[in-house]
Amino acid sequence: METNKHYTSFYRRLLAHYCDTLLLFLPNLVALFFVASTSQNINQLVINILLMVATVTLPLMILSTFYSVLMIHFFSATIGQAVSGYAILNSDGTKLNLKRAFFRQTVGKMASGTMFALGYLSIIKHPQKQAWHDEMVASYAVSRKNTWPLAVLLVLITLGLVVFLLFNTVIALAKNEPLKKDFSIYTKIII
Repeated sequence: METNKHYTSFYRRLLAHYCDTLLLFLPNLVALFFVASTSQNINQLVINILLMVATVTLPLMILSTFYSVLMIHFFSATIGQAVSGYAILNSDGTKLNLKRAFFRQTVGKMASGTMFALGYLSIIKHPQKQAWHDEMVASYAVSRKNTWPLAVLLVLITLGLVVFLLFNTVIALAKNEPLKKDFSIYTKIII
């Protein structure tokens, strides 16, 4: 890798991770709010939560992998990485091919997450700021622009939406009289 390249720090990469995670988590919270607002008894609530997991949560988990693989392959960055101002590139500055992007985002990231995420923490000490999954495919996180304040703003806005949706979900559950009645019956049975 060229020595005039600026490698992306652990903190900027962590910020990009939070951006992507929060953005991909929002559809789950919208679905959870809908489930809490429409369930009329505890049985229906449990069934709706199971349906939500099957139709929203699990597909999003699978799609998030393909999202990151395809974004890195075609654009060299996910939304969070692009907003944070860096790209994932080969040593010669080109985009990762599909096979390497897939390996990096699946097997490589699982390896980086093992042993208390030591593979991610290795970014801090590594001279080229590579995590284990970067070293596995010889990829580099290269800074393009200093746009991390925009990423912080995106995280704060998204976090605000998360808090808003969670708060309104709890309110919807608390105002639902049939659910409160069912919960009191079940707690009396258990206790």
